[in-house]
Amino acid sequence: MRFNIALLVLLTVAMTGCAGLSANRDAQRQVREHLDMWRAFQATGVCRISSGEDELPGEFIIRKSSGRMRIDMFDYGMLDSRGAPFASIYVDSTVVNSFMDEIEVEPLTDDVKGWTLPDELLDRFAKEYIGDIVRQRQVTLNDGALVTFDDEYRIISIVYEDEISLFVQYASTGRPKLLDMKSSEGDQLALEIRTFEPGPTVVPPIAEGAGHE
Repeated sequence: MRFNIALLVLLTVAMTGCAGLSANRDAQRQVREHLDMWRAFQATGVCRISSGEDELPGEFIIRKSSGRMRIDMFDYGMLDSRGAPFASIYVDSTVVNSFMDEIEVEPLTDDVKGWTLPDELLDRFAKEYIGDIVRQRQVTLNDGALVTFDDEYRIISIVYEDEISLFVQYASTGRPKLLDMKSSEGDQLALEIRTFEPGPTVVPPIAEGAGHE
């Protein structure tokens, strides 16, 4: 009888351990599937740029693929008509800003790299930080950013204390429905997503005098 009880205890412990390992593997798979969604996609919707009391609404298209990202913002009705954007942001090894045909090139800072979710950061989440994501739902990066995940292991915020932070909301489908970027000075770029298509896409650079490419 003692032998049978001891064997039963050992089997129970072993089964519990196996169940825990299986749950952990499932959680890690869920994390990686979510991260892969951010590697390449195209999204469209309505946008709002706010600075102080000024507000500029419009439409947008955002494209990300192969380590590059571009956001184009249009007056209402101009996106479908293939009109020229009034503002564009292109991120690669530098940041190119275009506003009303004025183009400015800036260095790529840590906070901009953060909210564009570059492949190198997604790779670190999927490997180096995946244990912290599953256990704690948050990660603190070397540059001081706090990245928070929800209970479905989806990124919901990347917060920089003195720079630009990103906040994400999701639809019931699991696709993002709102990207909200806020600066420490109170400036805001809110992107309300109407369509989201994951997968590789063409991300053209900004050329001087170019319109909607």
